[in-house]
Amino acid sequence: MAFTESEKSQIRRYLGFSGGYRDRSYILESMLDVVGDNTVDAEYARELLAGIVAVDEAMANTGTSGNASTYGSIKQVDEISFHPITAESTGVTIIAGYKYGEVLIERLRALLGVDLQGHYFRGTFNRSVFFGPGI
Repeated sequence: MAFTESEKSQIRRYLGFSGGYRDRSYILESMLDVVGDNTVDAEYARELLAGIVAVDEAMANTGTSGNASTYGSIKQVDEISFHPITAESTGVTIIAGYKYGEVLIERLRALLGVDLQGHYFRGTFNRSVFFGPGI
């Protein structure tokens, strides 16, 4: 079954393409039709979209990263173990899940055979600072 307009919009957003100027992204638009008409590929793309949406929602709900883990304060150092979370030990969040979202987006990109036009999950975590001429 072909992609719905909503699915196409999600794919464009996660791959960094603008909602407008579709004439400039004709390769992506063509691939959305080709992949959408292939039952196996379209189902795989929908599975990837579901995973990306889950990471995105987890990040929005926790204010950190999707699939984040929360632990109590450190209990011992030679072999790390954690206290249970209590009122005295509220815990800390370890940020890691956004990376899984990037992996899923890369798989979607490869399926559609296009280059990324932006990094969706890096809007929250700025890890790429350029230091070079003119800075």
